Amino acid sequence: MEWSFTDKSNWTGPFFELVFELGPHPESIAETRRALDFLWQHPTLDGPYESHHVPVDRQPKAVIGDEEPAGLHFYGMATWPDGSRSPCGAVPSIPQPYPDELQRRFRLSSSPLESLADELIFYVPSLYGGPRSIDWWDEIDGELDAAIRYWLADLAEHVFRSVPFVLAAIGPEALWELERGESGDAPVPGVTVLRPNREGRLIRLDANR
Repeated sequence: MEWSFTDKSNWTGPFFELVFELGPHPESIAETRRALDFLWQHPTLDGPYESHHVPVDRQPKAVIGDEEPAGLHFYGMATWPDGSRSPCGAVPSIPQPYPDELQRRFRLSSSPLESLADELIFYVPSLYGGPRSIDWWDEIDGELDAAIRYWLADLAEHVFRSVPFVLAAIGPEALWELERGESGDAPVPGVTVLRPNREGRLIRLDANR
């Protein structure tokens, strides 16, 4: 199965996501660029491209340069474990201390004024239900779901070897689920969490669906 790269319905969600929390650091934007660069070097990804309105065989690959984070949204095609190919995208998210966010941090965090973490979101549309609107998470085949999580975990390991991160989360709408769970420290239903241990190796924590 191969989805159309230019079909706009493939870019409206829902999405299955791999979310990186890169962590606060002085060179955060540079680290975000490096993470993007290594992400797109994974052998199962074809990209990055600047537009999802033009077929990939009709545009050159993009160069990740010195754009500000808002200009670093790129697109491509991903080969899934079962051989299917679907559109994919990657976009950084650098949280800003808006009033609502500060209120939430003061309510939930013991260190509410610490630097905010940069996030990088890699996403693919729902392969399982197609572009139609359904509760597709409940229809996922368990064997394929496990294969997809291992594939995305391998992608995370690939990035981690060059750009160590604080945490990675895998799952349907993983970013939203983590925010809803208010913390990445405990399992959130449907979300797989990867974080480095004291030896600097990634450990995987799976939550029940």
